[in-house]
Amino acid sequence: MPVLKFSHLSRSVPWLLALVYMLAIGMLSWQFHLQRDYKISELTELLADGQQQQIPLGMVRAIQPGGQQYTFEYRFAHHNGQPMALFLPRYASDVDIQLNAVSIHQHATSFSARHTYWPTLVPLPRELLQHDDNQLQITLIGYNRAASISQFYLGPLQQIEPLYQRFYFWRVPLMQWAWVITVIVALFMGTIWLTRRQLSEYGWIALAFATVAIYLESFIRTSEPAFPYFYHWQFFAARAVFIVAFIIFTHRILNLKRRRLEQLIAGLFTLIFTLGLGLVISGQFSNFVSLELLTSTPLTLILLGYIGWCLATAIRRSNKTYLHWFLVSSLCALTLGLHDVLVVLDIQHPLIRDFYLSQYAILFTVIGYGGVMVHRMAAALLSSEELNTELTRQVIKKTGELQAAAQIKMTQDKKLLLYAERQRIMADMHDGVGGQLVNLLAANRNETLKPAEISRELDLILADLRLVLDALTPAGEELISALARLKERYNSILKHVNIQLHWQIDLAIETIPMPPSLTINILRLIQEAIQNSIKHARADNIWLHLSPAEMGYSLTLKDDGIGLNEHLTMPGHGTKTMQQRAMAVNGRLIISTPSSGGTQVKLDFPTPDPITPSE
Repeated sequence: MPVLKFSHLSRSVPWLLALVYMLAIGMLSWQFHLQRDYKISELTELLADGQQQQIPLGMVRAIQPGGQQYTFEYRFAHHNGQPMALFLPRYASDVDIQLNAVSIHQHATSFSARHTYWPTLVPLPRELLQHDDNQLQITLIGYNRAASISQFYLGPLQQIEPLYQRFYFWRVPLMQWAWVITVIVALFMGTIWLTRRQLSEYGWIALAFATVAIYLESFIRTSEPAFPYFYHWQFFAARAVFIVAFIIFTHRILNLKRRRLEQLIAGLFTLIFTLGLGLVISGQFSNFVSLELLTSTPLTLILLGYIGWCLATAIRRSNKTYLHWFLVSSLCALTLGLHDVLVVLDIQHPLIRDFYLSQYAILFTVIGYGGVMVHRMAAALLSSEELNTELTRQVIKKTGELQAAAQIKMTQDKKLLLYAERQRIMADMHDGVGGQLVNLLAANRNETLKPAEISRELDLILADLRLVLDALTPAGEELISALARLKERYNSILKHVNIQLHWQIDLAIETIPMPPSLTINILRLIQEAIQNSIKHARADNIWLHLSPAEMGYSLTLKDDGIGLNEHLTMPGHGTKTMQQRAMAVNGRLIISTPSSGGTQVKLDFPTPDPITPSE
């Protein structure tokens, strides 16, 4: 046994609702059909020259500017003595009614005071009714456009009044609700389009519903417009703009790229607009009505059929629920529109044939289309929220994974840095302390050194070892402190060899944070320059000056020894090593002999980068 899926049930809902809605309209039609015995389909027109002619109702009479009246007569008998009533479903523009030469309904005192096209119920005073022959005289009053009257009902009040009440509900309150709903949906869709311009389908459906509101306004207005002719052209244009906007909306919602067809339809309706406007301006209202009936109504039905075909084709491809809502709404409008064509062509059929029904499709269409579009937007917002929630969860998850990976990498980096630092220290001790000890041992084996010389070499080796250790302490991250300790240790060494150390650090320099790897290179460079002065330059004074410079800092060491040209080629000078130290700190090293004599070593180095925990 097949299982009824929820999706199948949801797709059935619009069809069931449309069936209920159409049955309700059909029940109204059936109520009119049941009163066929009281329907008046023909009147006798009283012409100005005293002649008479039979006129089938449903006619439209053109009038001359300034107004025109048409008088009709209907005779009937009143045998049962029951209260009688006259029900006029549709007429234009206004009407006077007399019963047996007595006025029982007068037209409005002004054209703007009447309710346009609203149904009218006129009870017939019992005292005026005669048994055998009663004369009902109806005078149509036109106001600068046309006079018309549809089939009406004359019969017992208890039969006619319920019919009037049902029709009045469908004709007035229901259309008022439809107008309010249409305006709300149009504003809502327009707001969505204004906030999200890329959703062009919302803009087109907002335009379509806005023109529907203009169309419905003629059914609910309580007064005539100031310019009736242009009002009817505006009404005609609004219906055409509606169908054009609706076709473009259908193309957008179904992702159909048919721009040439859209341009063709828009151009065709523009041509009809222009012709209609010309007829209105020239006062040819009857020709304008004929143009509307022969062009606008059939084209609208054809294009509604085209929309239904597009939707049916899309349903065969995807069978999405919202497409069923669209298709049902379009078929509802098409069905009621076909009824109106039968009314226009005056084709007899058992349903309502004396007034139009297509406006009743608007309420279902607006609710169906509007509801689906609101649902799509709500679903998109919900999907966006769910996506944001999922993305947030994924971000949190990935952040945790990245933090764990970063922690592992940090641990590995620390191990690599520790290993590199150990290798550097070992190489530094090998090149420094280790090399000095080997040289001292070799010199002592080859020739017996004096105790003073051995003491001096050991002091230098000890100073070198302390220099390496200083670079490992936290204080090694600050160059000024490291230089102070270097000065303290070399004071005693230089004192033993009778060299005076002159130490000057610019007062503007308070501190120079620097990682140990850079600090040791600068200390080594200073150490190498001082030892060169001690061993080779035969200097009496050494000056050290640290000052700010354009690129960072400038460090200058100068002695008053024999000069660069004489001791540069002596063994152990180490200028190559000093250049390597300068390059390690991104500095520039210049070794020269100033005009005053001696040797000058100048190092310009940039401001170190901020120290990171890994360093």
